[in-house]
Parts: sequence; structure tokens; C-alpha cells
Amino acid sequence: MPRVYLLLQIAVALVCGYFAVYSLTDSDIFWHLAAGREIVGRKALLFTDPFSYTVPGTRWIDVHWLFQVQVYCVERIGGLRLLLVVKWGLVSAAVFILFSAFRKNRAVLVVWLMVPVAVYLQRYLVPIRPIVATLVFIAADIALLERYCCTGKRRFLLIVGVVQLFWVNMQGLFALGPVIAVAYGSGAWIDGYFRKRKSHPDSSTPPSEVRKHLYLSVLAPALLLVSLINPYGWRTLLFSVQLFLRITPSASNLYSKTIDENMPLPAMIGSPSMLYVIVVAGLLLIFLLSVLYRRNGVRARHCLLAGAGLLLAWMAQRNGILLTLFVLPGLLWNFGGLASQRGRVWRHAGRLSVVAATGFTLVALVNHSRMLFLWPHILSPFSYPTETATLLHGSPAGGNLFNADRYGGYLLWKLYPQWKVSSDTRLTMRPDAFYREYRELIDRPATFDEYAVRWNITRVALPVAPLSLYLPLASALYRSPQWQLRFTDGAEVYFCRASAGGTAVDLNRSATVDSLLTRLRRRYADAPTVQNEAVVWLGRWCLAAGATGGARRVLRRCNGSDGKILLAATEEQAGSSDTAEHILRTVCREEPRNTQARFALAMLLLRRGEPVEGIRELEILLKKDPFNRRARNVLYKLSQNGRL
Repeated sequence: MPRVYLLLQIAVALVCGYFAVYSLTDSDIFWHLAAGREIVGRKALLFTDPFSYTVPGTRWIDVHWLFQVQVYCVERIGGLRLLLVVKWGLVSAAVFILFSAFRKNRAVLVVWLMVPVAVYLQRYLVPIRPIVATLVFIAADIALLERYCCTGKRRFLLIVGVVQLFWVNMQGLFALGPVIAVAYGSGAWIDGYFRKRKSHPDSSTPPSEVRKHLYLSVLAPALLLVSLINPYGWRTLLFSVQLFLRITPSASNLYSKTIDENMPLPAMIGSPSMLYVIVVAGLLLIFLLSVLYRRNGVRARHCLLAGAGLLLAWMAQRNGILLTLFVLPGLLWNFGGLASQRGRVWRHAGRLSVVAATGFTLVALVNHSRMLFLWPHILSPFSYPTETATLLHGSPAGGNLFNADRYGGYLLWKLYPQWKVSSDTRLTMRPDAFYREYRELIDRPATFDEYAVRWNITRVALPVAPLSLYLPLASALYRSPQWQLRFTDGAEVYFCRASAGGTAVDLNRSATVDSLLTRLRRRYADAPTVQNEAVVWLGRWCLAAGATGGARRVLRRCNGSDGKILLAATEEQAGSSDTAEHILRTVCREEPRNTQARFALAMLLLRRGEPVEGIRELEILLKKDPFNRRARNVLYKLSQNGRL
């Protein structure tokens, strides 16, 4: 391969890895770090859960143990920033390994430049989790099997077995190793059958080809046997099956209906995750175009891989990045020679694609770099209970702590063993009944008092932004005489039992609200956009808690449409619907494409008994956003009630 192509591959791979570098937003990495710390400290693996008091002694199939030890050691050496550097390297390595498997195809520049586009659009599906290692393992398996199909050398199959041995001790998605082997084994027989039928139907397949196909056929069972080499034996295989069942869409699957990253592809249509649907559709369209271009040269193994990737992407949002890896081998194979082997139309299409992909990648690089510059901190804002953890660390451990599952990992990392958590995101370890009861507490806060007495809960830590999921429970606790709000910044709230004494935070006191605003300005002084967002979240929390005066005082100091929309809701709650309408109409006039303001205006008019005006605003909204589910649902309910 000429040096220029090698350098280009490295550059594209590094760009892909760079897009996966951003401030931490995911809580899983912290319970992985806590587990790694515990394993290193004990000098023994974990077989039961030591971290939570609600399911004490539960069997834990900690299939991620090797990943946990590694990330803990990396964190001890260079902190969380070094983890981001390692993540950059692993994502880049996965892309480069796949590119290198097709190194003889020099004219795949169009595909090389499409990959950064797909990775950029799906970058938030690549958190610091074992999935990063899985990307490398998938790329390694595909590259090794491609080399075996070209050379027939069995040492590549042996290396696949070694990869599987590491994979099974790092993530539950190790079952994809046998799936890839099945795709290559089945594809070899299918390609052989059609090749024989096309050329010489009566001739026999050469013995060397038969042996090659047989070795591929037994690879998948061999990888399953290799998967038994782990500390938990056959239970690890059951864990992998359970993992896939948890993300299989069905009417009774609470995990796929209530957890965004487990949302199936059809449910994302018209939602804030619509971008991922577009990416999946785009990848499949490009793959079909590559099949049309290659025609008779298409390989069955690549089609089977693409089908497996599509199934994974259909099952859950978080699997979208896997589709990119599963489609890439087919694109690299099918588009090989695009610049020279076809007619003028294909050459021009290829050149146009290169220009478009290059332009998009350059713009994406600028935007991503700007994002990192505007927020250079390691932790993403509003994602972790940093202040709550500090307060808990300095308080005596009396009673138990109730926390949101997304807070569990960070609290474990900062506070264990002083404090244990009620839950975290290790949902596969807990029975379905536990998660159902947890959701019941969030959706029906009236049941929380009984739960708190049962588990002797004396402290509560919840997020109230950016998600609104926990606002009802937090608002109920704020109004309850049994609980006192001890800290809030608009994104996290920390409650203690009122019987413990102490001073409560009163969101209706002007001095308290001013103090909170001053603290937010100091914390986010170097990031004005984040500062304004923090003020909006504080105003929303005051509004949800029923502190109308505090909400007004906060939101009147906000810039931007989000604060104005919340201010309108505050004015309506205070009885000034005319003022609220004026605010919303001003936002709609200044920002005609602001569908959130338009929807709020429509709902205000409907609540005020003006259905004609409200329906007209909903129709205007749907002209600008035809997939808006909320507007469609409201119109449907109005039609059912005979008001349309």
C-alpha cells in the first residue's frame, strides 16, 4: 500500500476517535471504577453485590471484571482524562483495523470519509463503557476472518479464539463473536454454492475450499466453548442471553419502554432521537447502493453482517454504532475500484461523495473542537451529584440513602463503603420486580413514604434536570413535612429527614434564590451558555416545587427562549394567562421555528377554553414539524372528544 493511503487511513481513524472524546455524561463508568477498586483492594473477584442495600448478597455475574480492573488502573495513573485518551485510541484502533482488512482496495476513499460522518452523528452512543473494547473486538474478528477467507491460513482462526477469550471477560456482548463467525461460515457456503452454480454446475468443489468452509463452520461452536473460560462459567452465557432479552422490544418489556438507550428503532421516529433513525436509514441506503454497484461480486458474508447489524440497531438505540461496524466491511468490499472500474456516472458520484463527506467532516471537526473548548471540564454539567456527594461525605451515615439509578455509580465511586446505594444502572443484576417498584416510586410519589420506612431511608438524592422524570417525586418531597430540602442547584436535589434538624432551603425566599443564582454564576463563570442553562433548570425546579415567587425571580433573569417559555408557565400558574400568552407569542414571532413555544401556546389556549385558536397553533406547528408526536396526540384526543 502506498504510504499516502496508509497515512490517510490513520488520519481518518484518529478523526473518528477524536469525535468520541467529550466530557463524561454516563454514570456506568463510575460503578465500573468502584468495582475495579474493590477487586484490586480485595485481590479477589466479586461474586455478590457489595454496593447496594436493597438487594444485599445478590449473585453478580461481573462479566466486565477485566475491563473494570484495567480502567481503575488507568484512572490511578492519569485520572479520568487519561481514560478519555485511551478511549480515543481504542475507537481509532477499531476503525483502522477494519480499514486494514481491505488494504488492497485503494479506491475506497469515499468509504473512508463516510465513516467519520457516521461516527460523529453517533458519537454519544460511545460512552466510556466496555462497548469501547467491544468495538475493537468486532473489528479484530472481521479483519481476521477476512484475512482467513483470502489466505486460508488457520492461524487467523486461532487468533479469533484469543480475541474471544478477552472479550468474554470484558463485556456481555461477547456473544457477537459467534454471530460474526456464523455470518462468515454461512456466507462461505452460500458464496460457494452460487459460484459453482454459475460457472460449472457439475464440477466438484476443490478439497481445499471444502476444508476452509468446514473450519469456518466449526468456528462458532468453538468460540462458545472458549466463552466458558471465565470466572463464572456457564452462567456468563446465560447473562449474555439475559442482556439481549432486556433490550428485545415487546409490549411487556419495561426496560425498552422506559430507558432511552434501550428504545427500539420504530419508537425513535418522531422523537428527539430521530437523528439515529436517519443515520441507520442512510447506512442501509449506502449499503444497498454498494450492492447495486458491485452486482455479481457481492459477498454473502457481508450481507449477513449487515443484516445482523440492522437487527441490533432495530432492537435498541445504543446498538446503532454497531451497525456502522457491521456495514463497513460490505462497503469497503463493494466500493473497491469505484474510481476506475465503472462508468462516468459512478466516478462522478464517488467524487461528489468524497467532497461532501470531506466538507461535513471539516465542519464537524470545528464544531466538536468548539464544544470541547467551551466546556473543557472532565465531567459534563448537570450529569452527576457532585455537591450531594460532598455533603454526604461529611455527614454521619445514619439510615440509608435513596438515589436515582443514574446517580448510583458516581455515589459509589465517591462514597463507598461509607454509604451504599439503593440502585444503580446494573439493571441486569436485579429482578424485574425491583425495577417495576422503582418506576412506581417515581411515577406515584405517594408510595414513597412506605418504601422509606421499610428501608430506613433518611436521605434522598435525585436529579431534576435535564430530565424531568424525577420532578414529581422531588416536588412531593419538597412539599412533605417529613422531608427537608438541604441542597439544590436546579439540577440535583438533596433531602434529609425533617426529624434530623438543620436548616431547610426555602425556594420562595428571595435571599435564598439570590444566593443560589450567585453560586451558579460563580460555578459556570467560564461558560455563559451553560450558566444560562443552569438558571433555566433552577427556574423549572422552583416552578415544579410550587415556589412561584422563586421561579419568577429566577426566570426573569434568563436569556433565551427556554427561560421565556418557563416564565410563561410560571405566569399562567400565578393566574396571569394574558401575560403568559404575550410572552409565548413574542417567542413565536422572534423564533418562528420554535415548536416548543408554539406547542406551549396551543396548550395555553386550549386550557383557557379557546379550542379554535389552540387547534390553529397546533396545525401551524405540524407544518413546521410533521413528526411532532405531542401535537399529533393532542389533535387525536381532541378528535376523539368531538372537538375537531
